[in-house]
Amino acid sequence: MKISLAKLAVIWQVASKNIWLLATLSFTLITLAGYFGKLHFILEQTSHLRLHYLLVNICLMVVLLWLARQAKIALAFCAFCLVINLAEIVPWYLPLWGNNPSMTGQNLRVVASNVLRSNIDYSRVISWVRQEQPDLAVFLEIHNDWSRELEKVKDILPYSLSYPQDGYYGVAIYSKLPLENGIYQEFGVKGIVSIVADVTVRGKKVTVIGTHPAAPLKVKYFHWRNIQLGEMSRYVSQLNQPTIVIGDLNITMWSPYYKDFIASTGMRNARKGFGVQPTWYKKSPIFAIPLDHCLVSPEIQVLNSGVGDNVGSDHLPIIVDLAIN
Repeated sequence: MKISLAKLAVIWQVASKNIWLLATLSFTLITLAGYFGKLHFILEQTSHLRLHYLLVNICLMVVLLWLARQAKIALAFCAFCLVINLAEIVPWYLPLWGNNPSMTGQNLRVVASNVLRSNIDYSRVISWVRQEQPDLAVFLEIHNDWSRELEKVKDILPYSLSYPQDGYYGVAIYSKLPLENGIYQEFGVKGIVSIVADVTVRGKKVTVIGTHPAAPLKVKYFHWRNIQLGEMSRYVSQLNQPTIVIGDLNITMWSPYYKDFIASTGMRNARKGFGVQPTWYKKSPIFAIPLDHCLVSPEIQVLNSGVGDNVGSDHLPIIVDLAIN
């Protein structure tokens, strides 16, 4: 009996060692998969859970440190993943040169909310807008009913451009400042309209693009989103004045397609230095990811960036305070 128990102990030791190694190797593959997102739709989807990977990575690291003698190889792979995931997350929390929250005066407060087309809690959104007192507000997934209800904010945001649709791609901009040169622009995908307009802030023209690319839930929509982002990046690159791109971009900062957009336009994410700030969740906030973004050109300084209260949507709104240099 003693020999039998000893054998079982050895078998368990070997099996547990292999189990942890297999688990860590699998986690390593998932960690790396997102970097190859241009090769396949599914690989790109794995890039969006980078914050979750870091949390799992830390838990896995703690277990493997406890099992250090039996899991040295697994521990090495886990440490490798930890370096990668920390490198993707930590910079979003580090103060960024050029972000100066103590700067006196506020040039422009911009907000964006994907209101969710099935949401009928109109008053909740309108109350939130009044609470935040933005200079410019972008609303997404609006249909005709939403368009009528949003007219109630015209006492504080008297200028507007609205393109309601029955599907997911209705968009509107409401502003305290006159909206000049406004156009309804399709960026490479028929039927998905963005609003482009100029506002004048302290004598300077600023281009604002309110946009909502397709959610990449199928391969077709994945391609639509990437086409729109590519066309939009070319459009933005030709502008010669401060620019804001704001809305539900249906992409996170860790996607290779997002990184391409930033590299080609020279814009930066307003949340940089303020944290990851997840905005979308399907079933539970535990799985929230940052899909809503405010991207700004180098002439624009970010004073503050954050997420707003729940307004009855599956997205949290974003609130950004900007200054034009």
